Amino acid sequence: MNKNTDSIKVLGDRALLKLIEVVQDDKALIVLPDSQAPKTYRIIKLGLGRLSEQGTVIKTEPLAVGDEVIINPNCGVDINLNGDKYKLINSIDVHIVL
Repeated sequence: MNKNTDSIKVLGDRALLKLIEVVQDDKALIVLPDSQAPKTYRIIKLGLGRLSEQGTVIKTEPLAVGDEVIINPNCGVDINLNGDKYKLINSIDVHIVL
């Protein structure tokens, strides 16, 4: 996909994240394969929130563009844009804001 993230509109309570680094702990007692290790992402785009039954927007977790977050690597959809790795997730899948 040859597209710039500026033209992407994220809908609902979703977030578009860009991969920063893989979190590694050399002192961990349990070593996880890279595919299962938690990863650090930066929030690039956020949706407005989810709609209530009355039609009002309910903002989700206190997230902001630019926040660095850790998520479960098994959630969301992996997206490659111009060679960069992104992930589209529901905002509830964010475990930690750094």
